[in-house]
Amino acid sequence: MAASVAPEGPSESLFAKFSKPFSTAITAAYKRLLGPYTSHIRCGRTPFDMPGHLIAPLCGSVTACSTGPYGGICQLEPDKDAPTHPPGIIDESIAGVVGWQRPQSNADGESITLYEHKDQSTYHHGDPIADVFAILARPNSCILAVADGCGWGIKPRLAARCAVHGSIEHLNEKLFSSSSAEKFTTQDVFHVMYRSLHTAQKRIIQHGGTTTTLCLAVVVELAEAKAGNRWGCLRCECRRLRLLRLAARVSGGSRGDSSH
Repeated sequence: MAASVAPEGPSESLFAKFSKPFSTAITAAYKRLLGPYTSHIRCGRTPFDMPGHLIAPLCGSVTACSTGPYGGICQLEPDKDAPTHPPGIIDESIAGVVGWQRPQSNADGESITLYEHKDQSTYHHGDPIADVFAILARPNSCILAVADGCGWGIKPRLAARCAVHGSIEHLNEKLFSSSSAEKFTTQDVFHVMYRSLHTAQKRIIQHGGTTTTLCLAVVVELAEAKAGNRWGCLRCECRRLRLLRLAARVSGGSRGDSSH
């Protein structure tokens, strides 16, 4: 058996060399766009890269919730276009929440296709739309999830619905169940969000979906407000290339005590 040693290459790879200008440009754009908030954004690839600020005790009661389009996560039947549930509040537990479809003016969503109508038809090209969203608001926290099935059709839409359903269910179970009455930090929440991606993947496989993107965000109230910073927005993004991007943002409560 022979062993060989590869010759030493340049200290900087070609990818790093050519991508550095783009990275610099993106950083500059962030600073121009966000201004003073730029210093409050932390990014990383694992939950261990993120800060561990103590958050206020999470309230379990749901003040508003909405999902869609066409039933959203309440509709996991792959062969039906119309929602199984009639319009109105759904009085059964779905993804750990009873009473979906209770939107409010500050907690609602809508998904509209930009494809044109088919000739002499009420259907659009690209139907069924594969976008799915869910928003779940509580007195001092909020969960938001958006998925976009890759391509269009029943299978990508099913994958998007399963991804949002699985992640929302995992977050509710680990953060808001009666057995989770403990003090969390923002890093703890990131760990829960990270594991919720695995639940989303299992749900997709279980129902036979294909591929989808998934973006999660959790807004929490910080236990100790420093310099007017009361709210923290935690984001976790997962794409087909299995790129995990975590970002934490702390925002002030001076603008009507709301998250920005």
